[in-house]
Amino acid sequence: MAARVGCHGLQLQGGVPNPNSQGGEVPSLLHASDDYTKEEAIKIIRNGKVPPVDNQAKPAAPLYMPSWKGLLADEDINRIADYLWSLQKKKEGW
Repeated sequence: MAARVGCHGLQLQGGVPNPNSQGGEVPSLLHASDDYTKEEAIKIIRNGKVPPVDNQAKPAAPLYMPSWKGLLADEDINRIADYLWSLQKKKEGW
């Protein structure tokens, strides 16, 4: 059975079940800047990413981030990253 491509849920909040992935769900993109630099996020959008599995003895998680290289121009990929960063909560303080 071929792997399926999934999305990050309503309003990019994640929570879509993804059996045998670490955490068991597709992650939210609302806090992408907490886990990645913008350059790392662009690389993931461009090249795709398979989530780490929770249990090596079980089948791979069915949902993964596909590669958008060749389907989207670099300018469009950069705009997606800019949009994701625009959603990040601003840190309070100085």
